[in-house]
Amino acid sequence: MQFNSADEYIYHENLVHPAFAVAPVHKKVLILGGGDGLALREVLKYPDVESVTLCDIDPVMTTLARDNPYFQQLNNNSLRDGKVVVMQNHAITEVGRAVLQEEDQHDPVHRKFKDVAEISIINLDAAAFVEQISGMYDIIIIDFPDPNNQDLSKLYSDVFYHHIQKKLSADGIFVQQATSPVHAKEVFLLVGRTINASGLTAIPYHDNVPSFGEWGWWLGGRADRYSAETIYKRLRSINDVKVPTSYLTPALIKASLSFGKDQLKSKETEINTLTNGLAFTYYVNAWQF
Repeated sequence: MQFNSADEYIYHENLVHPAFAVAPVHKKVLILGGGDGLALREVLKYPDVESVTLCDIDPVMTTLARDNPYFQQLNNNSLRDGKVVVMQNHAITEVGRAVLQEEDQHDPVHRKFKDVAEISIINLDAAAFVEQISGMYDIIIIDFPDPNNQDLSKLYSDVFYHHIQKKLSADGIFVQQATSPVHAKEVFLLVGRTINASGLTAIPYHDNVPSFGEWGWWLGGRADRYSAETIYKRLRSINDVKVPTSYLTPALIKASLSFGKDQLKSKETEINTLTNGLAFTYYVNAWQF
């Protein structure tokens, strides 16, 4: 299941807003995955976002999310002005761009518009994209499916996170959805170990999404700029969420940092690499019934 319309806002608000609360700058945002436009919906609530690049491998997904009336209602038309560019020959080429605009409420008669954010939508494998692109991002949101096959497992590897580290601005923040810390505990902890071994520092948080169960994320930044203590301190000092939400509150963000006894402990010490594919192995073992 990609999402449930009844409770997807719990997941997507947790995915986006803690990262924005920690990040000092919001101008340039990268979303990897997220072709349904739901994370983008939350990102576009921030008036200081100047550009968003969304990279999702599946053009059918982004087209459906952009053009289907039901999806448009769910994602608030977040993809409606983005020009989908299908990359050819697996090479990065100039990206088609569009400007999302909103009506200037101060002059409804003449319907003047102001620029909100420039959106670029790219249909390409995220691993190839982060390896090839130039430039830095203030916030990187990683919204991949769980590592339920070997191809997806590589998107949770040390090599992938090394590329993420290189694409973060000096004070940039990233967030990674990381499956369930209860139902797939070893996968969740493996993702954290791999991130923290790849030039990044990240801390875990979790919440209950009824259609998914207990769910978890890792949030962090470059290890040369952030310690775990710094990230915890910023999250625990949140007094308000700067944009409208349907669910998330400062108290819930602070509560999400607490885990049960031994929930973050494991006898395993290895990280996920391109060659060992441990994320897939652990995932299969976790979800066998």
